[in-house]
Amino acid sequence: MSETPDHPSPAILRRLSTLRDLGTDELNTLSERLSVHEARKGTELLRLGATDDTTLYLLDGSCRLTAEDGGGKVIHHTDPSALAPLARLRPSRYRVVAESAVRYLEIDNALVVQSLGKLEDSSSLTLETYAVDEDPDISDLEAEPSHAADLRGSECQPPPVAEPAACGGADW
Repeated sequence: MSETPDHPSPAILRRLSTLRDLGTDELNTLSERLSVHEARKGTELLRLGATDDTTLYLLDGSCRLTAEDGGGKVIHHTDPSALAPLARLRPSRYRVVAESAVRYLEIDNALVVQSLGKLEDSSSLTLETYAVDEDPDISDLEAEPSHAADLRGSECQPPPVAEPAACGGADW
């Protein structure tokens, strides 16, 4: 692992989930204080059980996250999940190893807290995602015209529970 003289641009920082709410001045300051790191394939970026107070973001390449039970996943820098921290919980529940040559950020959480100025604790540095399965019948409802507008301004009244509808003498 090596630190490069390169600094991440404010535009890159703004894309990252925990930094997107920072103002332009804060992003510029943070950009100047951070360096991009590089590592070769096979390099361990974070050990299982690590307790350091840093956050890793993958900028280029891919990393394998491996849990204690051997389960794991590979994150590519093009994945939406790469905009969130890699293995953010401490102690770390994953070992993070470069699957290819990588460029990444290792941000001291104290810098982020200082930049935000309002962050209560590092547990606020999260990205919540939700999987939503829409019932196809629900999406169809949006395409159907609303009959409420038809009822407003007409003499039609909703029928009593067990009686047929009557609309100003019109037969339906």
